[in-house]
Amino acid sequence: MPKGTYSSAINFKTWSAWPLKEANNLGRAYNYPHVAAAYWVLYRMARNHKGLVTNHNSDWYLEHAYYTITGMMEHAPYYTQFGLMEGSVFYFILKDLKAEGKTALADKLEALMKKRAIQWNKLEFPFGSEMPWDSTGQEEVYIWCLFFGYEDKASVTLNAILGYMPTLPSWAYNGNARRYWDFCMAEKHNVSNG
Repeated sequence: MPKGTYSSAINFKTWSAWPLKEANNLGRAYNYPHVAAAYWVLYRMARNHKGLVTNHNSDWYLEHAYYTITGMMEHAPYYTQFGLMEGSVFYFILKDLKAEGKTALADKLEALMKKRAIQWNKLEFPFGSEMPWDSTGQEEVYIWCLFFGYEDKASVTLNAILGYMPTLPSWAYNGNARRYWDFCMAEKHNVSNG
């Protein structure tokens, strides 16, 4: 990383910051969708708004979004068996690769995502995440199962979300707040910060 990327003022010993060794670990898939999403947004901005993005042309950003996904598949193969938070951006990147006529890239990306969807289709409940208490992979599992025609798995995934979403509009009682992270980490942090 460029010098100064990580400020010395950051306390890397708290729950809210990964230790540097972990932060630099390419073997975890959870960060790749965020990077791919950033490239994809820059692609859309460069494509749709003249002069708004000037460092590179729109194709450069779209291709970097694609290479971020293929990098994830190469460097974090174990974790790609799970759906990922914001992983649905991979679907939108695929759509734009096709729209731009980048057929070779689109075909490879679709084949990589199909391997994942085939695995999810074999599972009774395919929407786990890389952490056993987590369910953030549901969004991506849903969209790819629907795309590849595994409607029953898409339905199971959607119904699981609907099953734990209560009607009470409260973060403390929200369905996914019954997980380890939200009660032991986020809620503790939110309460202590007012």
